[in-house]
Amino acid sequence: MALKRGAHLRPLQWLAGTSWVAALYIAAAFVAGLVHLASLQFGPAVLAVSVAAVFAIILLLRISFERQEAERREQQARVDEAEREAELNQKRFTAAFTHAAIGMAVARPDGTVLQVNPALCALLGVAADTVLKRRFCDSLHPDDAVQFRRRLQEALVPPARAFSTVLRLNSAGGAELWVSLHGSPFDDPQGLGTSLIYQMQDITSRLLAERRLHHIAHHDTLTGLANRHGFHERLALAVERTRVDSAERFAVLFMDLDRFKGVNDSFGHQAGNELLVATARRLREAARPDDLVARLGGDEFAVLLEHLPDFDTSVGQANRLLEALSQPLAIQGADLLPAASVGITFSDLGYRTVDEILRDADLAMYQAKADGRARVAIFDQSMHERAAQKLALENDLRGAIGSSQMALVYQPIFELQPQRLAGFEALLRWTHPSRGSVSPAVFVALAEESGQIEALTEWVMETAAGQLAKWQRDDPGMTVNINVSGRDLGRPGFIDRAGTVLARHALRPGSLVMEITETTLMSQLDVAVDAMRALRGKGIRFSIDDFGTGYSSLAYLSRLPIDTLKIDRAFVNAIDRGAQNLEIVRAVQQLGQALGRRVVAEGIETAEQLSVLRDMGVDAGQGYLLARPMPVDQASALITLERSEPP
Repeated sequence: MALKRGAHLRPLQWLAGTSWVAALYIAAAFVAGLVHLASLQFGPAVLAVSVAAVFAIILLLRISFERQEAERREQQARVDEAEREAELNQKRFTAAFTHAAIGMAVARPDGTVLQVNPALCALLGVAADTVLKRRFCDSLHPDDAVQFRRRLQEALVPPARAFSTVLRLNSAGGAELWVSLHGSPFDDPQGLGTSLIYQMQDITSRLLAERRLHHIAHHDTLTGLANRHGFHERLALAVERTRVDSAERFAVLFMDLDRFKGVNDSFGHQAGNELLVATARRLREAARPDDLVARLGGDEFAVLLEHLPDFDTSVGQANRLLEALSQPLAIQGADLLPAASVGITFSDLGYRTVDEILRDADLAMYQAKADGRARVAIFDQSMHERAAQKLALENDLRGAIGSSQMALVYQPIFELQPQRLAGFEALLRWTHPSRGSVSPAVFVALAEESGQIEALTEWVMETAAGQLAKWQRDDPGMTVNINVSGRDLGRPGFIDRAGTVLARHALRPGSLVMEITETTLMSQLDVAVDAMRALRGKGIRFSIDDFGTGYSSLAYLSRLPIDTLKIDRAFVNAIDRGAQNLEIVRAVQQLGQALGRRVVAEGIETAEQLSVLRDMGVDAGQGYLLARPMPVDQASALITLERSEPP
């Protein structure tokens, strides 16, 4: 059997393997002796039976041996197949390991690298020999190596389990290389313990893109400051810190640039952007290192002051920021003096949400603007009450437009030489059911802020035009002035709406006069001039109200489609209190004559003022001396009286 199997025969192995043969021979000899004795006693038949039994036993033994050999061959075939499969698997693993697109390494339990693939060598920018036989941690960034060792120890605690992490590798070029690493434990074939196979994928580009997106999501693209979202997150953390420890004080400064719209309108949006960038730079430079400066949108900025020793520090810091902003700034060849209004609120007011803080800081900022701009205002609870009253008044105004609460009064305008009625200025009055009379300065500004000025203007225009049509039946030369805003002139459809009103009431051309303030006109010159020319073509005349208080250019003034200059009441009231005021009025009168424009003086209150204006040759005037604003029935009676008097 040994020769047949090609194995070396050892004595002890031979003895152990063939002892059963010796026993078989002894048993066979014993049986043969018994058969011989039986044949002597019973005859040759016993011998024949015995021979047949021997042949049967030999046949059974042969069958048994053949079966054992078949089983051995089958088992050997299975072993050979398993060895071939293991060899193929090894080749497949080697091919996958070698040609994998991600970096791979096999390391012993002590961290020594046994095998690396070309992708990892390319990732690190080194040859395989540089990595092999070294510890895997030597290839990691020093700042991440300690964290990786701790994570590895946790993963190898029985039962060992796979783990994933993100860390940096030491690349040959020194560039920051971030990888996503997955570690899988396996039992070392040499019995050294639990080894690991590492798979690493370069995620540097993805991580940089995520950082960029995070920066974009939390920072303003124009100025580089934190945006509203980033400011909210940081402020929310400050609120939580204060709730845990009341000694952690903070303050929020809400800042809005003064007259920023004027810069955009005068110099263009590029100049406005330059101003915003310069403002951001100055705020960063003037702020403390730990302060967060943010642009919330438009020309609104906010500063979060944290870890304050006391709240007086925040007021001083706000004043330093204003001082830094107020320095002259050269933009597009012009020197600007930026200014801002600042509202402050403090953490000791028990805030629970970010929105509450920004709301109160915003209210304080508007109070700073109302107090004269370019200053700091500190929030107090009375601001809430005023804001609530303003909101209630705004809602009441919406319901008052077109109702019996609104009414027009008419202030007469007189020719001065000789003195006779020339027309009226329609003035809007609001009688609130509970508040009584509301000042036009209050509700007109409120209408402009809330977007209700369009409805208000249309109601005034419709009501005044209807009344003028009634007066013109008896006095065709009667005129009425109404006040419009720059927003009205820039509104789509306003020109057609005005033309419809004129046509419906069949007003005489030139009898409806629209007044627009000089400041409003010059701040929206391009849009206003086009609208004025279109309206003038429909028979509407224009008057510049409060002339002398704005900054009209004479070059523009000569080309504007206007008919009348109205001297502001501030100059008329001071005409008898100094030679300088007198000369200003005289200059306006002479300018109007030179341009061929009619000049009207507002606010005539004394006989001396009237006498001086007549001597100057001012065309017309209005004021309490001549007549106060009056209801429509009194205005109608005045027209009747004027018509009945002899010329």
